[in-house]
Amino acid sequence: MRDARSLTLALAAMLAASFPPGAAAATRPAVRDFLRRAGFTLDQLAALDRGQAITRRLGAEVVAPNETAEFAAFGAVRVDMPRELFAEAVRSIEGFRYEGMQRVTMIGNPPQPSDFAALSLPPEDVKDLRDCRPGACALKLAGPNLAELKARIDWKARDHAEQVNRFAREQLLAAMRLYVGEGTAAFKPLEDKSSSISIDQQLRELLGNTPELLAYYPELHEYVLEYPRRPRLARSQELFYWSLNEFGLKPTLTVTHVVGYAPEGSEDVVVVWKQLYASHYFNGGLAVTTYARDPEGAYVVHLDRVRADGLGGMFGGVKRSKIAGAAEKTLRKFLEATRANLQARVRRP
Repeated sequence: MRDARSLTLALAAMLAASFPPGAAAATRPAVRDFLRRAGFTLDQLAALDRGQAITRRLGAEVVAPNETAEFAAFGAVRVDMPRELFAEAVRSIEGFRYEGMQRVTMIGNPPQPSDFAALSLPPEDVKDLRDCRPGACALKLAGPNLAELKARIDWKARDHAEQVNRFAREQLLAAMRLYVGEGTAAFKPLEDKSSSISIDQQLRELLGNTPELLAYYPELHEYVLEYPRRPRLARSQELFYWSLNEFGLKPTLTVTHVVGYAPEGSEDVVVVWKQLYASHYFNGGLAVTTYARDPEGAYVVHLDRVRADGLGGMFGGVKRSKIAGAAEKTLRKFLEATRANLQARVRRP
């Protein structure tokens, strides 16, 4: 992992040197050149030309309270499709669904109660919530939510599970209304572990650790960082959704803000996936998917960064290594599924 971390820092330093503060956007290098500088081998680049997904893990170290470690995985796959079809796929999310993404439901802007009507927590989550308290909760909740949960739910009632689900729908609706009005700064800190965690701070640090976004698309970086205090970008689209995902020991509910952007004078389409909430494991998540067209062809390049907690201690290094490997495997599946989904769109009459 030390070598991977060194690579991450080297890439950041390279970009910072070529992109001083206040400068205009740097010119994106050719995809193959960028991948080669990122440590991909000639054999991997040959596999990329054959249509295979190539991936690398870029680091896994403790960076925040509650033994929170940041994981990064980076990869690419070649696609044969025009930019317009890629942009169309972003609008529906269907082109980016992958194994483990069980349910996806769009959230309007402004968010409405109907957006969460189908939301139902797994039975084990309902059971675990009964024993939740600040500093010790199986689900990620803010302190005010924990206090209200205790006050509102009658655990002896036969319908206590529906009471919990109704509470969850109301809280997520309220959180989304806060977000579209004030951004992540309005979110209360998570208090499921011994130290409270600021979602806003985690996302800002994740963006700070993604220097290539700032270097090549600074206006998109600023929009995502300061949402909703910046005007919406021209040639952009955005959507919100919640989903139930299977990528760990427990099904995990996530809420995501997606911004798709087609920079002027470029054949690129850049999609930022900003995780606003996860019921388990993750204190923050940020991903960047880029459709990049070069003379050699078109590629989907994807960088995924997440922060997961409880990964320190005597066996922390082993746990982080296993999760980093799983993250890289998940990224490969995502790229393979994305290529298959996008190519299926090209073949439609």
